[in-house]
Amino acid sequence: MENQENIITTAVHGFILNDKKEILLLREKEGIQWLGLTGALKFDEEPLEIIQKKTAKELDLKVKDFRIFDTGLVGDLLVLRFLALDFEGEVNLKKKYEEFGWYSFKEARELENLCPFVRKALDKIEEELSSQESEEKYLRALADYQNLLRQHAADKTSFVKFALADFLEEILPVYDHLKMSVATLPEEEKNNSWVTGVTYVLKQFKDVLESHGIEEIKTVGHKFDHHTMEALEGKGEKVEREIMAGYKLNGKLIRAAKVATGE
Repeated sequence: MENQENIITTAVHGFILNDKKEILLLREKEGIQWLGLTGALKFDEEPLEIIQKKTAKELDLKVKDFRIFDTGLVGDLLVLRFLALDFEGEVNLKKKYEEFGWYSFKEARELENLCPFVRKALDKIEEELSSQESEEKYLRALADYQNLLRQHAADKTSFVKFALADFLEEILPVYDHLKMSVATLPEEEKNNSWVTGVTYVLKQFKDVLESHGIEEIKTVGHKFDHHTMEALEGKGEKVEREIMAGYKLNGKLIRAAKVATGE
């Protein structure tokens, strides 16, 4: 009695597409029909491993990604159909096959001796490709949409951060003049109630500016920084006097401080 383990109950068919979406069809020696890659399995063999080995052995190709796309019964035989879109190498036929060709789906269907099961498989493959392309389009569209949202958020944040710049060019001179009016008063007048009130207003002014990301550049006593300062007098490295205050808005320079440095 024949050993049950040697009875073949499953077959694998492998279809390979190139980057032009052309399908590889093969004709066996002494055969007339155009087929995909075929192989038979015993009950303890792994289908994916077998189809990959068959591809390497019979076609001299290394397939990176065989995936199952269809199953069906042919009589008592279970057929598993695999599809590959990524491979390395050039087709080099070995013992089993005599001829091969790359065909578009239209050209394949027009072949006179195309195997009927392959003809049916072509429809399944096109469905698989269409589904994959739809998913890829969706993922690309989703990625584009998410990038757009991120860019919009970044643009909005940037706008909010720097929209005050034009307004500050008009309001900061007022702030500067108020500071200068207090700073140039004689010492005996600085305790005047009116001066005290203006000083309090200046503090409020400064607090509001800082709350909106406006930072006054520190100058007197600090090393001259050509990135944030403009020297109107002197050639030294240390700032001795501030002629006009400079400001940054959220870290971005909006007006360089005008200073006098030592000799």
